[in-house]
Order: sequence, then structure tokens, then C-alpha cells
Amino acid sequence: MKFSPITSQDIDALIPLQPADWKDIRVVFRMHHGRNYFSAFKGVIDDQMIVVGHIIYCGEVAWLGNIIVHPSHRKRGYAKLMTTFLMNEIRLTGISNIYLLATEMGYPVYEKLGFTLFNHYIFNSIVSLDKTSTYISMVRKCVDSDLPAILKLDFETMGYDRSYILKFHINDAWVYESKSIKGFFMPNLGDGLIIAKDEHSGWALSKIRVEMGKDYLVIPEEQQTTIRILYLENGFQLNPTGRIAYFMYQGRTPQIKSPMIYSRIGGYLG
Repeated sequence: MKFSPITSQDIDALIPLQPADWKDIRVVFRMHHGRNYFSAFKGVIDDQMIVVGHIIYCGEVAWLGNIIVHPSHRKRGYAKLMTTFLMNEIRLTGISNIYLLATEMGYPVYEKLGFTLFNHYIFNSIVSLDKTSTYISMVRKCVDSDLPAILKLDFETMGYDRSYILKFHINDAWVYESKSIKGFFMPNLGDGLIIAKDEHSGWALSKIRVEMGKDYLVIPEEQQTTIRILYLENGFQLNPTGRIAYFMYQGRTPQIKSPMIYSRIGGYLG
């Protein structure tokens, strides 16, 4: 197998690798391709793209994502080969902290490669109960001067630097401000990232997300009960779909404050 960088011309050729129950993987590759924090690779045999995967660099942490094998070539060790290749690429930079979100199928592969389970992310559908919820006036559209506060809040939550990615989504973001910025929502970054300091700001931003038509929610398992009650109190029901993602890591144990995460970005960045 030969590994090489994915080019912009390769992105449409990802369609045959698309998992049936995933959103269009080309969106992520197009959004981040060409930026200095993003490295994507393909594994090719006889001119056929067999496996793909990418790295997103976040300061002292590197995320692995979208490690996908062509359906006709699964269970032959290609995911392990790609993961090992990506890990070696990361180590060349001197970074030792590697994160990923694994599917149930991928979990044993990553465990054998030395990754440790940190927690689970729970997938939910959102159902309206036709109950009126309160509009929160402290929510407003973001302005450029909000960026330092947003980046500080995200770093406080995640324990590592995602500024390289977040700064590209400031123009369509929302913030909750009460004397200071208590939370933010980036609707066009993955699933619609929401980070908030408390339930009041978390719900205010979540309400906007729901009103935008987002009928699903993926959150850390530690947040499942709290957010389920919060949604129920405001006229919505969270129904677990049965799908779970496994947050795994190598290196330093993640210092993530899960109670501040009200909606994740995606499987490639937490």
C-alpha cells in the first residue's frame, strides 16, 4: 500500500468510502483542506483508494479522524495501517498527545494500538413536545472582538488549543453574554459546537441550535442526564439512538470539562 496526501481533486473520489450512517465526509475534507492545521492522506493499491484518514493539529494535541476503509476491503488490517501511518506523522512533529473518537467497530483496533478509553459520547434524536420555552435575550450574534473570550472559554473547557479552527467560524457564531461571555455556539462547525459555563447559557444557545433545524445531539455521557432534563424542562425530549462513540487517547490524560460541552463538533475533533 502506498500512502500519499489527499489532493483537492481526490475529495469527490471519497464517495465510495462513505459509511451509510455518516454525514457526507467530503464536507469535512473540503472545509479544512489546505489549512496548516490539517493533513489528510490516502492509502492506494493498484490505483484504487482503499483507506483514508486525517490529522487535525491543536497545539500540543493531535486529533485523528475519518479513518475509513472502502467497504470491499474491510477487515483486512487497512485501518490499522492507516492509523499507524498517521501516528508516525504526528510523532515527527514532536506531539505525543493523540485523541480520537472511535466507532464500535474501530474500538478494538485502536485499543490494540495502545489507545486508552476516556469516556463515551452519546447520540440522541431531539423531539419537540410542543411546549413553549423561554426566549433568552442575552444571546446575540458574535462580533470580532468576542474572539479572545471565545478562545479562552474553549481552552478552559478542552484543555488544549483549538483556536486555529474556531477563528474561521467567528462570523456566524452566537454568544451568550451576561456581564461577560458565558457561552458560544458555532452552527456551521461540525454538529454545531456549543460550549457554555452553566445550564442557563447552555440552554439559551441550544434553543437557537434546535430552531435552526438540528434534530440530533451528540454529547459526553457525563452530560446525558443533565441535558436530557434541561431539554425536557423546555419542551423537548432527547431519545438515545443506541449509537455510541468511544473517546480514546494516547499520551497525557485529557483535561476536558465535559459539563461545559452542550454540543460537540464531530468525530474528528470532539
